[in-house]
Parts: sequence; C-alpha cells; structure tokens
Amino acid sequence: VTSLWSVGLAGAAAVGRVPRGAGNDRAGGVGVPRGRVEAAALIAAGRAARPADLLVADAGGVVVNAAHAGLGAEAADRSESLKGSLGPLAYPVGALVAGVRESGWDLEVVADGAVVHRGPALMVGVGNGPSIGGGTELFPGARVDDGQADVVVVTAVGPAARAAFAAALRTGDHLDRDDVIALRAADVAVSGDPVRHNTDGEVGDEVVRRRYTVEAGAWRLVRP
Repeated sequence: VTSLWSVGLAGAAAVGRVPRGAGNDRAGGVGVPRGRVEAAALIAAGRAARPADLLVADAGGVVVNAAHAGLGAEAADRSESLKGSLGPLAYPVGALVAGVRESGWDLEVVADGAVVHRGPALMVGVGNGPSIGGGTELFPGARVDDGQADVVVVTAVGPAARAAFAAALRTGDHLDRDDVIALRAADVAVSGDPVRHNTDGEVGDEVVRRRYTVEAGAWRLVRP
C-alpha cells in the first residue's frame, strides 16, 4: 500500500479494486461491488478513475479506509480467529466480547490543532469511508474525496453506557448520543494511555501517540 500511495501521489496510477477480505469496507464505501466477479467487470468496463483521499500515519503507513483505536482494535483482534467460520459476522462477535472486557483508555484527541477530547474514551475512529468491520457504519456520510477525515470519539466507558452505545451503533443512531463526539478534520492526533490502532483491518502494537493527516486526492480509484 505504501508503494501504491507513492505512485498515486505522482499522478501516474489509476487503481481498480477487487475485494478479497472478509469485510471489504473500502469497496462497499465507494460503491465498488463486494463480489469479485462484479468488481472485475466494473474495471473491465473501462470506468474512469476518480481522485480519492488517503490518511497518512506518522509511523510511515497509509490508511485507505479507516483507522480506529481502543475498542475497535480490540474487537478486530478478537475477531481474527473467527473470520474463517463467521465471515463478516466475525467483527460483531469480536466487538461483543471486547465490549464486555474493555473499560476504556485515558486519551487526548487533537483535531486540526484543537483539543476535542481529554479523558476516558472507549474508542477513537478516523475514517475516509463510512464503515468498519464488514459494514458497521461508524462514520455515516463519510466521503473518500472531500479532503477531510470523519472523526468519532466515543466516551461511553461505563457498562451501561457501553451497551447503549452498541445498540445505537447497530441502529445508526450513535452520533446523536451525548457521549459521542463527531467532527471532520484533516489532521488528527491520538495520545495518552498505550492503545492499539486498527488500520484497514491490521491491528498494531500498543502506542502512546499516533497522528493521521489527510492527503487529498492522493490516488485515483476506479469506482461507479
């Protein structure tokens, strides 16, 4: 992916995406069919490629769809062993297990230079696309080409609040909750307690700080 980003920044590459993972959130978020045959047909039809944004992490990696720290990363880690048997259902099951076991982290979130949260948090998400975990719309309305990332900070750390947030997330009402902060920014930093980040489905080691910046129109993607 890093080499893809480098070529895309030079304006020399157009990418056609054929989904292969269990969740395929990036494909679904931009209208690319989740089925391999259908996605390949879209590419073969010669559809024009359009600019798309990337998130660049200060650790040197890039994020095509979304990064999330805290509960989301723990859920993804616990769902990994379930993907073979449950497919897209593996993430909701992993999230259920993680939601019972995790009680939050003490984090600071800075968006475009302003502190938007400081204190206990259940998870922090930074996304280019609307969904994570095979269709869970953490960032409804997110666009891949608006030059900004959608940011969601969840402060529902108590047992009852965690359960209520999970229910609201399933129905798409989570952004209306008082313990959820939602905004858009081009530069987002998460720091504080050691916490793992999930970047496009890959869960890393615990870190005390991670920063994501938007590279607007950094690559070109064949999409409807």
